[in-house]
Amino acid sequence: MKIPFLPSKAVKMSKGLMGIGRFLSKFFPYLEIELVQLESEYSSEEYLAIAALASFLYFSLVLGITISLSFFLRVFSLQSVLYSSLEGFAIGFLVFVYLALYPKLLLRRSVRSLEKNLLAALRHLMVQTSSGVPLFDSIVSVSEAGYGSVSQEFKKIIKDTQAGISLTDALENSAMRNPSLHYRRTVWQLSNASKAGADIGNTLQAIVAGIISEQRVEIRKYGSQLNPLALMFTLFSIIFPTLGLIVLVIISGFVGFGLTEHVFLFVIVAVAIFQYMFIGLIESRRPAVM
Repeated sequence: MKIPFLPSKAVKMSKGLMGIGRFLSKFFPYLEIELVQLESEYSSEEYLAIAALASFLYFSLVLGITISLSFFLRVFSLQSVLYSSLEGFAIGFLVFVYLALYPKLLLRRSVRSLEKNLLAALRHLMVQTSSGVPLFDSIVSVSEAGYGSVSQEFKKIIKDTQAGISLTDALENSAMRNPSLHYRRTVWQLSNASKAGADIGNTLQAIVAGIISEQRVEIRKYGSQLNPLALMFTLFSIIFPTLGLIVLVIISGFVGFGLTEHVFLFVIVAVAIFQYMFIGLIESRRPAVM
């Protein structure tokens, strides 16, 4: 798995921070499972050590750049060092949080990619099995039909089956390693129906109807969330920063301390980061079918 914000050569430097990674892993109990589902080569301790290293490097980079700029602009002072340290800490902290949540982000993208084609793939599978085609041959047909991540997962099932694992066990293994709830539920039901000797076509018909109903509920839920999210975006990205700066200007006039360029730059950067993260939040809440 490629780590963002950090050159691949710098990853080797994180081995000396394994103690920090081991300590931080206590605060991220599900990270190990997420890395396993992503088939990552890193353990949770190794990954968090890399995140800590990236955070420190970006803190040092921002601190060095801002202090150098203050020297160049001839505004260097103890206050500028304090603002530079705060900016470096903020950027370093945001980098660490982003990296800590990055596996979850990748899993969500994987789930969205899979569930986008899941319904079409299941309809294909239902047509095949209802026509009398065996379940394994139907899975082979879906794996070759170009349904994206669903076809890739079915290819793994075929590979496990050809390696000597029974089809039901291969289905269960696929369900265990996949993060998609809809996919896991579907594959578990297929496995149970195969074990019980039930009609796979009828089982798939019930699964498809259930997924369609759930997707309609998700779309309605998403629509109901947009209005409060839009209000929150307006408050935190426009109204609060504007009022905050006005209050700071008024207070600085009474107290007698001046507002430097660092304050305005910090507010602009903070608002830009908030807007970027908020747009990502809205995007993450959008159902996969939209």
